[in-house]
Amino acid sequence: MEVINEDDRATIRHRSANEKISNQELAKQLGVSRGTMDRALAADAGNSVGRACGLDWVSTSLFRVKVAAIGPEYAPADPADRLVFGPGKTVQ
Repeated sequence: MEVINEDDRATIRHRSANEKISNQELAKQLGVSRGTMDRALAADAGNSVGRACGLDWVSTSLFRVKVAAIGPEYAPADPADRLVFGPGKTVQ
């Protein structure tokens, strides 16, 4: 099994998406097997958002725990708390 680095994966993703050649031809040009190229494209298909955002969490359950922990800090204010009445204008 061939091991490729992140630069090679980026090259494979970019050229596969932008050039009008088959994956087989691209694999020949890059000097990797078709299987290695297919695995690189398949591995990156599901992780592109996570990598772009810098998320290195192991699973979505850990993500949910972290969001639940910071959620109250970012919750919108209660509309009833934002009512301001001047002196003599209090409503009961």
